[in-house]
Amino acid sequence: MLIPFIKTLKFHCGIQSPLIAFHNTSPSIYDFNICSCARRSCFRIQVCFS
Repeated sequence: MLIPFIKTLKFHCGIQSPLIAFHNTSPSIYDFNICSCARRSCFRIQVCFS
């Protein structure tokens, strides 16, 4: 079962800022950071596997 959590975070747009950052914080939790420089917004999607 997938349980997604979507949160809006403050995002500082820069050249080194990745559009999509993937982080595996634990064997059952995956974090996605999707950033848009045009809209200057960053969304964090946390997917938990249970």
